[in-house]
Amino acid sequence: MLLVAAPPVSAATLQTLVDNGDSSNRVDITIVGDGYTSAELGLFGTDAQALVDRLFAQAPFDVYTSHFNVHRVSEASAQSGGRDSATDPKDIAFDSYFNCAGIARLLCANSSKVYAALASVAVPDMYDIVVVLVNDARYGGAGGALAVASTNTQSSEIVLHELGHSFGLLADEYTTQPPTCSSASEPVQVNATKETDRNLVKWAAWIDPGTPVPTTTTTPATPGIYEGARYCPTGLYRPTSNSKMRSLYQPFEQINSEQLIRRIYNFMSPIDSVDPPVANVGLAPGELHTFSVVTNDPSTHTLDVSWEFDGTPVGTGPSFDVDSNDVQVGSHTLEAIVTDPTALVLTDPDGILTDRYQWSLGGVACGDGFVSGTEECDDGNTQPGDCCAGDCTFESSGSPCTDSDLCTEGSTCDAAGVCGVPVTCDDASLCTADSCDPDSGCVYTPALPPACQAAARADLKIGLKTPASKNFLKMKLQTFSGAVPNLGDPVSTTAYEFCLFDGSGVLRTASSASIQAGPDWKAKPGVKVQYNDKTGTADGVIKIRLSVSRSLRTKGRMLARGELFNAPAPLGSSMLGASPTFVFANDVGACWQAGFDSTAVRRNDADKFTARY
Repeated sequence: MLLVAAPPVSAATLQTLVDNGDSSNRVDITIVGDGYTSAELGLFGTDAQALVDRLFAQAPFDVYTSHFNVHRVSEASAQSGGRDSATDPKDIAFDSYFNCAGIARLLCANSSKVYAALASVAVPDMYDIVVVLVNDARYGGAGGALAVASTNTQSSEIVLHELGHSFGLLADEYTTQPPTCSSASEPVQVNATKETDRNLVKWAAWIDPGTPVPTTTTTPATPGIYEGARYCPTGLYRPTSNSKMRSLYQPFEQINSEQLIRRIYNFMSPIDSVDPPVANVGLAPGELHTFSVVTNDPSTHTLDVSWEFDGTPVGTGPSFDVDSNDVQVGSHTLEAIVTDPTALVLTDPDGILTDRYQWSLGGVACGDGFVSGTEECDDGNTQPGDCCAGDCTFESSGSPCTDSDLCTEGSTCDAAGVCGVPVTCDDASLCTADSCDPDSGCVYTPALPPACQAAARADLKIGLKTPASKNFLKMKLQTFSGAVPNLGDPVSTTAYEFCLFDGSGVLRTASSASIQAGPDWKAKPGVKVQYNDKTGTADGVIKIRLSVSRSLRTKGRMLARGELFNAPAPLGSSMLGASPTFVFANDVGACWQAGFDSTAVRRNDADKFTARY
């Protein structure tokens, strides 16, 4: 029995508004329209373009426009406008509604439907940032995994502020509550601090020696140490008197702009392409070989390019020539170093604004490990049987072969130098990213699932006991999704999985922490489902309850006991370290996530962890 009807097949279409290059090396913004009827899709195009124009008129995005692509996703709604509340029956594509969480201006959308529509028309690289634009003139918006805004002219300011959070990882700089003020520990965000020493504050490089600290001037764009930030009137400090993270219609100002630029380079490299596009290059005698890089320059300046040969600086500029007559026999390296010298960034401790590309250079002999001249392949030897023959040509299709690559299996060549076929690495876990290493084989790296919905409320308790069979985990979470999420059919087909990441990103739950469909699941009256297994055979899980209330709030509870943790020994004096994350997901696309920062954690020692928000 299917407990919740699956959403209809998306009729979404995608159009690119700004194309500045390959999405794999750009920050891609996708604007999704909601509440636009088929007759109003032209209006959506106009509204989306107006939003784009306002976004890229704002510093620092105006300087880095070339670093972004912009798309719009259109899907016609049966009715026009946003919904008045979560229970409003208006039929629109992504269920956007005002009065979210009882706040009139808070405008929420159904993230599950939005991401399903995106997945139907685009690859993930094409929606690094998602903005839902609702065809309604009322003032409203929201942030989080999705930025949501109405067509009210002020809403673009909300989008920019929320992008400061979700994209820039910036803190709010205002002092009103809620959320609750907490000044007990140093904030992780770059624009809030407890520190009052000008030499130790995070943005010390921006503070003029003549600026007093703490700072009280109201002069715009004057970096200092201003009391009041992150909901606290006292005890925490912000970098400037006012900014967009404090008040709408203000610039981001220096420290926040610096962070936004660093975040842009977190998504992309300053190097767009290189020539030649292969890392190993053979140099023929008497050959003059040109190496070059293509950079993505901001609107106000060009990027710096320098070259090093065997680690020694040899030149600057977008290209460099290597004359093989001047190169001694043997292996060498040539490296291009590209840096953004913008004056908008004074500190770059992780070197985000710099990238390098290195070529390995070698001679022309078959068997030297460099493909050059008429060679089809060169694997560093002249022995056949590895799909590269002794004369550096590909062995024919079907030729027997052996190799040491654990990411391939089989024993015949494919006539293109590959022995066997690629291994498929899939541990069926939603909590790991699957890859393959030629030397070690399949690699399963702990990773948060994409497009996971943040819980509006969460409660997590963990206890480590002796013996370990008495360990326990209790979870409660609640979301405000705006529509019934797809709970699937765990009675018959849908599997669920939970995972717990400590503050260092280590997966602490058992590698097979999954609950399969079966008779331990029961459907209950209403939109409810319950799992009971007193023996805890599925990684110690004893009970799960999932329900959707009339107000469209999804609630989940789980109880587990036993040896359900990887490395249960404490990390230092705490069980999970700072900021652990709990994820509960199913294999039909529903995913709920609770991240607990220092304000939510009540206890975190070697024996017990409790957190609530």
